[in-house]
Amino acid sequence: MTSYVLVHGGAHGGWCWERLTPYLEADARVDRVVALDLPGHGQRVDERDLNEITLEDYIEDIAGTVRRLDLRDVVLVGHSLAGASMPQAAARVADRVKRAVFLSALIPGEGKSSLETIEANRTLELPRGGDMSEQYRSMFCNDEDDETARWHLSKLGPQPPAIMTAKVSRAGFPQDLPSTYIVLLKDQALAPSFQRELLKNLPDPEVVELDAGHSAMVSKPKELADILLRYA
Repeated sequence: MTSYVLVHGGAHGGWCWERLTPYLEADARVDRVVALDLPGHGQRVDERDLNEITLEDYIEDIAGTVRRLDLRDVVLVGHSLAGASMPQAAARVADRVKRAVFLSALIPGEGKSSLETIEANRTLELPRGGDMSEQYRSMFCNDEDDETARWHLSKLGPQPPAIMTAKVSRAGFPQDLPSTYIVLLKDQALAPSFQRELLKNLPDPEVVELDAGHSAMVSKPKELADILLRYA
């Protein structure tokens, strides 16, 4: 049976998958669904000094969760900034992962950082401090109703800064590991054209489109679950 490990993006936590997970868990082919809180996020926001958290911590937390729970036949799903950590995490538990799914994922080129990748493309204006609620609403909640957007924005937390500037390597990512990149067509955080450039940093991924904004797991949970269940 298939297990799903869901990895959130920047400023989010495992909570962002709450509307999606029931659809996965209801399928008889699914053994377990795990929505991680990476170090410094969600219920782990006060676990460590945010300035001490590194990309290596993210990578090992993902891989370590798969090992610790003894998960097999894993579909590893990474959203947005998870694209920087998921390839190396998948490489460390390649014998347990049957597919890697990248959801509007920021996948830097070899040796590049997430910050460099964004700044080179210039499709996203990064938050610069102060009250960022309107910018976050545009980036993350553009296809959500008002009630959902308020809930979503109220849950956002800080982002460990070193993740954005860490140099990323995809060395060891198995070339034969099936991968999928889901392009979100209404995304205002990572424009669809930018996503299509980012997916070129994967070895020949399947490309699937979904008519949703950046946070499809919140705004279109059933539609996204239907895609993910193709791999159960």
